[in-house]
Amino acid sequence: MSYKPAIIPSDVKELPRAVRSEFNRIADDLADNAESVFYRTMPTQSASLSVSNGSSANWKVAGNVLLVSTSTTQTFTGLQRGAIDALREVVFINVGTGVAVLKSQAAESSASNRFALVTDYQLSTNAAATLWRDPFAARWRGISKT
Repeated sequence: MSYKPAIIPSDVKELPRAVRSEFNRIADDLADNAESVFYRTMPTQSASLSVSNGSSANWKVAGNVLLVSTSTTQTFTGLQRGAIDALREVVFINVGTGVAVLKSQAAESSASNRFALVTDYQLSTNAAATLWRDPFAARWRGISKT
């Protein structure tokens, strides 16, 4: 940050203008000129989510970081989120000892909640996948996977 405070005016009547000017200078110095700024939320943990019979369709989640703890192979066929999710990203992290499978184009999920992946993602312990909500295809697309 290159901000250096200006000299404080001695006239009390000039103080409001000087403070406003300083705030504007600080804001300009801290401005992020990127078209968008993306912040990650606090993680949603799998203890608050449910998976039955090794498979979950239309998985309802909040937040954009999902910590999933698996002890066996669990298959996820889709994510159900709100209408505000166009252009959103979700990071799916397996913090368990089993394998979390994100199944591509699975008929078990509603079409708008499905993953559109090159192939099924198999996330072993500590593996992660970043998914992006494609508003044109109404699918979750894979951006990266570890």
